[in-house]
Amino acid sequence: MLRIKLLRKKLENLIEERDSFNEELENLNKRSEELETEIDKANDEEALRKVEEEIDENQKEIEELENKKAEKEKEIEEIEKQIEELQRKAPKFKEGEKRDMNLEERRKSVETFIRSKGNIRDDSIKTTDVGVLIPKDISNKVTEQKSKVIDLSKYVTVVKVNTGAGKYPILKKTKAKLSTVEELTKNPNLAKPDFLEVDWKVDTYRGAIPISQESIDDSEVDLLGLIERQAEIQKINTKNFKIAEILKTFTSKEFTKLDEVITLLDVDLDIAYSRTAIMTQTFFNKLHIIKDKMGRYMWDTSLISNSQNEYIPVEIEIVPDELLGNKGEAKAFIGDVESAILLTDRKDLSVKWLNHEIYGEYLQAGLRFGVTKADTESGFFVTLNLAEV
Repeated sequence: MLRIKLLRKKLENLIEERDSFNEELENLNKRSEELETEIDKANDEEALRKVEEEIDENQKEIEELENKKAEKEKEIEEIEKQIEELQRKAPKFKEGEKRDMNLEERRKSVETFIRSKGNIRDDSIKTTDVGVLIPKDISNKVTEQKSKVIDLSKYVTVVKVNTGAGKYPILKKTKAKLSTVEELTKNPNLAKPDFLEVDWKVDTYRGAIPISQESIDDSEVDLLGLIERQAEIQKINTKNFKIAEILKTFTSKEFTKLDEVITLLDVDLDIAYSRTAIMTQTFFNKLHIIKDKMGRYMWDTSLISNSQNEYIPVEIEIVPDELLGNKGEAKAFIGDVESAILLTDRKDLSVKWLNHEIYGEYLQAGLRFGVTKADTESGFFVTLNLAEV
């Protein structure tokens, strides 16, 4: 659509202007550091007066640029909304050949953009200030191929958003019940739904993708597939880290016996919540090597029918020790992860060429999402220090 093409061009120009403000701000901030050194070197009132004048002027320029940058970001956000609205209203292809052709065209467009280092682009790819968005259908293929990669975001509440911040209502687990009502009698007062208003904010995350010039030059290399594999792993790792950071803030418990873990599941955690244990390898190992009085591993004997769900009656996800603590620490979040965490997803994976003063051009991956603590009563952060028998 011509309107979308026009808006994308405007967006591209605004992003360039905003980026130029960032460069100027970086220079002004460096100048601030230099002025700090000049204060120490000033030996008389005249020298201090000159430094003070420069500081005032420098600060004034910084404030002006910050305001200009904020205005550009508002304009960028508004145009992004307009583009998304036009795309939503655009005619949709039916499933089948047309859709497959459209996907293949977009794939080629993204790959051309990357091989040309951003010099060649067309209307089939979407550009934001984070970079060129990799079509969702494409990045999904990589996720499907890496089924063994731990992805904690599959357990949390994920909401697509179009702004940088806001509130999201989450319905708390209810204990309300219906009442018996005689025919033609007045309805009883019903319990009002209990909503949590969760404040959320989206952050931008960026990182370099290692890719050789040989891969770019070789037309036989599946360049996009190579980039996707690298970028998708970074994407999952970033989300895992942010989710883990929130899980560690839940009410802490320290246990020395397995019985205490079972009591937490049976009593401490409200029965309205689902049960998932995201545990470190060390935590899992401590459970795995518990033996009965006959010296048999309880996890593996017929006493528990070879089922972890009869031993610890929860869904288990095992993560590296360092994700929830330090190497060798037995840590776990036990509770309802979906109720515990709200993940607000603004933009999916994107790529962008940038210049580095030492390494030259490099490909940068970008994400926009936020991770927020939701229902504070939905789980516990457990440290397990089993007493020696």
